Amino acid sequence: MNSLRTVGQIQSLNYEITSQKPVTVTTLAQTSSIEVLVSRIQLKMGFRHEEHLARTLDELRQSNAGLYRVDACTVKRKDGVLTPRAGENIVADCKLQWITMRPNASNK
Repeated sequence: MNSLRTVGQIQSLNYEITSQKPVTVTTLAQTSSIEVLVSRIQLKMGFRHEEHLARTLDELRQSNAGLYRVDACTVKRKDGVLTPRAGENIVADCKLQWITMRPNASNK
């Protein structure tokens, strides 16, 4: 997450990640050798421009650390100010799912 601060030009970043929980994937053929896990992530970020939010979410999508699904993202102008200024102009509160896979531990 901290590497996103540089790539996405994030002015501020706070996040919470829940522990991984197994999920059942109904659209894929079930296999006993792979376990699919999901963690919920809440990201609170500040940006200078809206474009930086899009870049940050794209960087997550392109990462090799799993799949990210954005459930919701609320974006507001900081302090309701419409005139751009230096520093943080918008804040985003996003809820994501972080989906990862690993070999099923019960098959070892």
